[in-house]
Parts: sequence; structure tokens; C-alpha cells
Amino acid sequence: MKIGAFEIQEPVPDLRNTRAIAMLRPWIDVGRVGTLVLGQLERKMGASELGKLARPGTFFDFTRYRPRIRMIEGERVFSTPNSIVNYAKDSHTERDYLFLHLREPHAFGEDYAEAIVELAEHFNVTEYCRIGGMYDSVPHTREPRITFTATGKKNNSLLKKIETKQIENVCYRNSRG
Repeated sequence: MKIGAFEIQEPVPDLRNTRAIAMLRPWIDVGRVGTLVLGQLERKMGASELGKLARPGTFFDFTRYRPRIRMIEGERVFSTPNSIVNYAKDSHTERDYLFLHLREPHAFGEDYAEAIVELAEHFNVTEYCRIGGMYDSVPHTREPRITFTATGKKNNSLLKKIETKQIENVCYRNSRG
């Protein structure tokens, strides 16, 4: 089944109250932080592959993201760089998860973004989180700053704690108006 630019494996799972966790490489994957964290979450939750871009060459320059040939158990395995989507069902809560291993596009970025949005809409994504790490000129000896944007009434108690300095080292944008 095709959803936007993604080819989804059948049978397509019925996901409920879905959270999407995404990482974008190589731009915000310094030290492979996003890759490692996403992989750990997927292993812990028993994630399975859901799909990938049907034609990755539309978005990626294969002189930058090189296809690879590797020997695995005496067999040559050819792999094309792609954006992969995995999913997991959480048996403890009423939530399911989409794990998005995204690559930074080299062409047709607007179409790429629309394909990701279409995928999120199809699987009723209600929350989205992007993980990763970036280079910065701040030494590791300083406490890290947490940066986020919060909207909605359910975040008001968190925002009050930040405003009254109960939580420190946070940089946020007040979206309450």
C-alpha cells in the first residue's frame, strides 16, 4: 500500500492514539545520538518495520548517501539509503508508536515533508517528538539547557514551574498568547 511517497507493508496495522518519534540524519544526529536512542526504544518496545520510501532516489543524492554492498554470512547484500518507518504497539497503555528514521533530503524537500505529514495523518499521530544531538560551542562542563515549545492547557502546570524557577536551565517560547 502506498501512503504519499512511502510504501507500507501489508497488512497495515490499526494504530491508536499514535505518538511519532523521529530522528533526522545527518543534520541532527551528531554522535549518532538520535539513531542510538531510537534503536534502543524500538528494541525495548519490540518494533517492526512498517515501510520506507518507495523511490528514495527522488529525494536523496546517492553521491552523498552512498549505496552499500556488504557481505553477510557469505552473501552480498546491497542496501540503498532510505527513510524507514517502524511501529510498535504498547500493550500497557492506549498508545501506539511510529518510529521515523528520516534522512535529510537533497531534492524535493517540500514533497518529502508532505509525504511525512500524510503518513502521520493516515496513522492518526496525536503527538510528535524529534530526538537527536547537535554541535554547539558550549563546553560539556556546563549544565545543558533544555529548549522546547509548549502549547495547550495540559502544559500550563509545567510552564508555571519554569516561570517560578522551580525548573531551571530551560529556554522556552511561551505560546499561550
